[in-house]
Amino acid sequence: MIRSFAGIVTLTVALLFAAGCAASRPVLTVSVVAYADPDKPQPPPRRFVTVPIGLTDGGGLLEKNLLALLRSRLVASGYLYDPEHAELVVTVVGRTIDFSRYVPPSTLDVAVPSTQTTITSGTATTSDGVTVRGEATSYTTGTSVVPIRIPGQVVNQWWRSIAVMITPVAIVDGKYQMDGEPVWNGSAQSYGKNPDLLSVAPQLIDELMGEFPARSGKPRDRQLIPPAGMVP
Repeated sequence: MIRSFAGIVTLTVALLFAAGCAASRPVLTVSVVAYADPDKPQPPPRRFVTVPIGLTDGGGLLEKNLLALLRSRLVASGYLYDPEHAELVVTVVGRTIDFSRYVPPSTLDVAVPSTQTTITSGTATTSDGVTVRGEATSYTTGTSVVPIRIPGQVVNQWWRSIAVMITPVAIVDGKYQMDGEPVWNGSAQSYGKNPDLLSVAPQLIDELMGEFPARSGKPRDRQLIPPAGMVP
């Protein structure tokens, strides 16, 4: 009976663990920091241009996509994308670092109550020569340990970061250059299973540019619900 009860507990724990994994909703955790230069006019000018600087992990096309997202976000906020009369240069650096690791197998010991039943039977003969059979049942309670084996697994963990700098513009030999110190810079960082920076970039950029030109008052660490089907 002890064995059968332990088997039931093992199955129950496994089913509850699986149900918990299935029911949990994916969450994208984002950490945002941003700073404006208090010595520069606020709010800053509204005409801007986006310029690639070639520092994004993944190459130039990924950087162009990040700049396009930034451009759309700023335009939606009322800023003017005007390459010919720009007053601000917007640049971006995207980074991804692999922090995946192997977690070795382990055993989780679960203590469960147990009951052992003992049945004792016997016979006796009366003075009249009659044979009598009887049984006695006793119960012993205690605690047994059920080992739950957890297999080894690879835990995928990626650090994703988008850093944005907005600087006054200068045109030298027909090319845009950053003129002095930035009027604003900030970054949005996130850890997750998804190594594709572009898939998480829209939410990271939305949270980050919500701090431009002034801080929103939101906490630094935020939990977001990703779009359906996206691995955060």
